Amino acid sequence: MTVFGILATSGMSYPYCTWDFRDFLSNIYENPKVVIVDNKLDDTFCKTFDGNTTVIGSLDTHNEFSSFQSGMEYIQQDLNPDSIVIFATSAFLNPPTEYIPAISRNINSLKTKSPTALGYSDSFGESFSISDLHSSFWLRTSIFALNFSALSCLDFTILHDLDFSILASSNLRNHVTSWLSNHPNYKNADDSLLKKRLFSIFHEKFLTLSMLNVGISIVDVRKFM
Repeated sequence: MTVFGILATSGMSYPYCTWDFRDFLSNIYENPKVVIVDNKLDDTFCKTFDGNTTVIGSLDTHNEFSSFQSGMEYIQQDLNPDSIVIFATSAFLNPPTEYIPAISRNINSLKTKSPTALGYSDSFGESFSISDLHSSFWLRTSIFALNFSALSCLDFTILHDLDFSILASSNLRNHVTSWLSNHPNYKNADDSLLKKRLFSIFHEKFLTLSMLNVGISIVDVRKFM
């Protein structure tokens, strides 16, 4: 098993997140390869610091999902059938974090040739749909992991170019808009930031729907807590 980590950041808004993420990965695998993707850096930026940690820049079209895709493209040629990729945002240790140890303990569930994802599920208790795909839950993308088979099923694509204002069900749009308007970090945000965050949340849900649509098994760490 080889472990890669992709950490999506934005101007290093959480300065210790890199060390936290490296420590988390090192508890899983002795010598992980870490890619820090900062969407405030030019997308041509690339600098390796210690042989196993590289910082690259990224476009900022869709927040962390642009960064995830940039990181995926950077490491893709180094992946092999035994690879596991752990994706995280710079806020992955923001409370609540009770599920983080469960991800570490169950990382071996990805040691399979079957396409498998590992993470923590969220739900607002009703079915939602995007582009005629339906689910009642989605994986929280502050931290999640995919094995090589799952990445292959997704064609190594984390970011999708979709018009969510058209393709998302109305209950999903209404729920997310309501959540954002009441969230302490966003309730006073301008329309452009709200729209950007809205698209990012839709991407989170569409990624889960895409996994289910191509037959990826999702291991939900909720059942191990």
